[in-house]
Amino acid sequence: MADRRLLVLALFGCLMLVGCKPFARKETPRPIRTVEPSAPTPADLPVPISAPLPPQPPVEPPVAPPKSDVLAGTIPPLPGGAKPRDLPESVALASAEVPEDDGVRERIEQRRKEREQKREKEKELPPTKPADPPPLATPVLPTRPSDAARDLIEASKKRFAEVPDYEARLVKREVVNGKALPQDEILYRVRQQPISVYMKVLSESGQGREVLYVRNQFGNKMHVLTGKGDNVLVGVGYKTEFDPDSATVAAKSRYRIYEAGFARTLNGLTKALDAGTVKPLGPVTRKDYDVPLEAVEVSLRPGDDRNLPRGGSRRVYFDAKPDSPGYRLPVLVITLDAEGKEVEYYCFDRLKIPSGWTDADWTPDRLKKR
Repeated sequence: MADRRLLVLALFGCLMLVGCKPFARKETPRPIRTVEPSAPTPADLPVPISAPLPPQPPVEPPVAPPKSDVLAGTIPPLPGGAKPRDLPESVALASAEVPEDDGVRERIEQRRKEREQKREKEKELPPTKPADPPPLATPVLPTRPSDAARDLIEASKKRFAEVPDYEARLVKREVVNGKALPQDEILYRVRQQPISVYMKVLSESGQGREVLYVRNQFGNKMHVLTGKGDNVLVGVGYKTEFDPDSATVAAKSRYRIYEAGFARTLNGLTKALDAGTVKPLGPVTRKDYDVPLEAVEVSLRPGDDRNLPRGGSRRVYFDAKPDSPGYRLPVLVITLDAEGKEVEYYCFDRLKIPSGWTDADWTPDRLKKR
């Protein structure tokens, strides 16, 4: 029995091997596909152990939104620079979280009642007339320096207009054509109409020299009586004549004889006022003058004075003593060149107004001929 079973199993196994072979699936070989290697990316590259890690941006903590100041009646600033908007008082108070036990509500209610009472009182008061505005005060402008100088010069011109003629002692120092001339002390007489000048030298140099000139009379000449050292050939006391504009005369003085006196100084000051080149110096005291003086200074630009081609400065001093014969007249003139060197010094003192001369005295016959 057992053998029969073994035989049956062996036969079944053979049938299975023979019957299943036609249905077996044939395996076909798959083609081998090659993959080209790609370039490694930075992320695939190995990081050296010694390389530092790149800096990471700091992480800012989250900013809490600002709390609105409800009690102050404002809201927090809006983004983009917009300004907060004021809240109505009622909204602000209504939205505020006010504790019940701190007395805020009572104070708010009290202020509301006070405002209502104030409005009621304002309604009961009669309308008031607006007060007139105070009158505008007249502005007081500060005195400019040129105004003070102008007042002084105008006062001097007015005073000089009242002087028909005068006599004085003149102390003179001049630089002519770059050469300093000796100091002269001169008896000096001037008449305004017609322009007339008489000079007699009292100092050692040129002592005894006399000069008389009357404009448009006596040939319009300078009539001269020679003095000490004028001419070795003719000596002292020789009477002669000169053209006021001659080179011989120009070599002896910076100005022509018809430019003598206070008139030239005052005319120059008037031009300086118009040009704005004069300024006051105030009261001064000088050793070469025995009365108080009031001074101004003129800035001389190139071309303002023919004797100062490079410019310079001139100081003019006025007699400030009211009871003095020379009151308000320009009794002292000092001129400096561009380097600050003195080129003119004219000091008038011992003034006598009027001089005491008559028309008959203004004649060349007064000059003593030897």
